[in-house]
Amino acid sequence: MRTIMPLIFFLSSFLGIPATMDAGPRTSPTSVLHQEISSLLKNRNLSFLEHETEMVTVDFVINAKNEIVVLHTYGNSSTACDYVKDVLNFKKVKFRQAKQLTPYVVNIRLIK
Repeated sequence: MRTIMPLIFFLSSFLGIPATMDAGPRTSPTSVLHQEISSLLKNRNLSFLEHETEMVTVDFVINAKNEIVVLHTYGNSSTACDYVKDVLNFKKVKFRQAKQLTPYVVNIRLIK
């Protein structure tokens, strides 16, 4: 009887660990950041675009005040790049980064 009780305790704790350590659905931190950036650009007047859709790639960092600091934008249309830079530069985000001043790159598609 003395050896059965520790064995039962060991098995019950061993079998219970995987169920308690499930963290749920996993999302990458950059996808959360991309969604937050796209929400900043949503519902804007994009009638100035030359084409129906424009792709803009944004290089940026997030400073200590949780503001986006745009380093560089590039794409086919300079007006679209300037627009994205004006909208995103120094906007506050809720994204918590692991390390300050980590460079990020996000591709943005603007649709007229």
